[in-house]
Amino acid sequence: MQTTQRTHLQTHYTHYLGKVLGLGDDAVAAHLAVLDEIATAAGVKSRLGKRSFFDIETHSELNLLRNLLLKNFEYLRPPAAEQQRLLSALDDYIRFTRGTGFAEDRQKILSVSDTPMPMREDIQVNRHTFRSSAFLSAQALELAGHACELDPAHPSFLSEETRRPYMVAHRIFPVGLQGLFQADADTFANIICLCPMCRARLCHGLTADREAMANRIYELRAGRLAAAGILLPRDAFVRILSLLDYRD
Repeated sequence: MQTTQRTHLQTHYTHYLGKVLGLGDDAVAAHLAVLDEIATAAGVKSRLGKRSFFDIETHSELNLLRNLLLKNFEYLRPPAAEQQRLLSALDDYIRFTRGTGFAEDRQKILSVSDTPMPMREDIQVNRHTFRSSAFLSAQALELAGHACELDPAHPSFLSEETRRPYMVAHRIFPVGLQGLFQADADTFANIICLCPMCRARLCHGLTADREAMANRIYELRAGRLAAAGILLPRDAFVRILSLLDYRD
């Protein structure tokens, strides 16, 4: 079976249901089956051009799916209990993709997320063709409580979208460096929540400042990155981060 973003996302949600929420295997299977029902009812293939539910990659697509499902209800008029069953399952998944409640379940989330995932076969090691997960970015910001992980006291403005301090979900190793690792680099451990100033300094600041920040990030993340199969010695880690040519 090909390893793709879809299979990684399904695995991530399966682990979340079973190991974070504590659902049994039958309950997890039932949740996944309902999402398949939703994909069929809303026409994921015909209307969204997706092969399956877990091929949906953005929150705007999820919102469109929800609207399509509601229109389907207006046409077919299924019983209210059936509508509620499908909507509840979809809304639970949307909350998951946004990371709702992740900060409260932080240790459980990390225990199931910081594990090696096989490198996806749909990856082209090219920053222009590889798409990292928007859902992971949103979840990582929630996991960090929308606070800069280099210094939680760093200020930021409020985001219109989230009404939370604006932060950047920064890939420590960008997608163009996926070839350095055997495990998938698009993972929680490789995403750090930074305030806009720290992110700009890390990408475009003086080399000495970038080296200092890289050392701090190594201290914060080396263990988690290693657990996720992203392995580099400290000197190589710092050298790469301080010399990377980031292009926004």
